[in-house]
Amino acid sequence: MEKKYTINIDSEIGLVVAKFEGKIEINNMLEFLTELYSFDPPTPDYPIIYDFKDCIALGYRFEVLSFVQKLSLLRRGKKNKKKVGVLISGVNQKFLVKALIGLIKGLNLEIEMFEDRDICFNWVLAKD
Repeated sequence: MEKKYTINIDSEIGLVVAKFEGKIEINNMLEFLTELYSFDPPTPDYPIIYDFKDCIALGYRFEVLSFVQKLSLLRRGKKNKKKVGVLISGVNQKFLVKALIGLIKGLNLEIEMFEDRDICFNWVLAKD
C-alpha cells in the first residue's frame, strides 16, 4: 500500500504535523495512527495538525467509528488533553471531521476544524 502521508515532529516547539496527499481512505488513516503512536520516544502530548488540504478524503460515518475505536485503544491511559487542529478544504472532509468530533468524547482530545493554516497553527500552539 502506498503511503499517503508524512509526519513531521518539531520537538523544539512541541508540535506534530501530519500532511495527507492523494486519495485518503480509512485504511490509510488506520496505518497513520499505527505509525504515529509507535514513535520511540513517543510524541508525548504534543498538539497535532492533520493537514487534509491537498487530498481527497473519502469515507463514511461508519468508517469514522473504526478510526475512533483504534484511536481510543492507542490513547488508553493518556490523561493529558491533546489539541488536534484539522485543516480541511472540502465538504466531505468537513462531514468526516464533524462525525469524528461527535464520536471522540472521553478521549481527552480537543478537535477544531480550520480552512486557514495560520489560524490553525495559532490555535494549536496557544497555551490554555
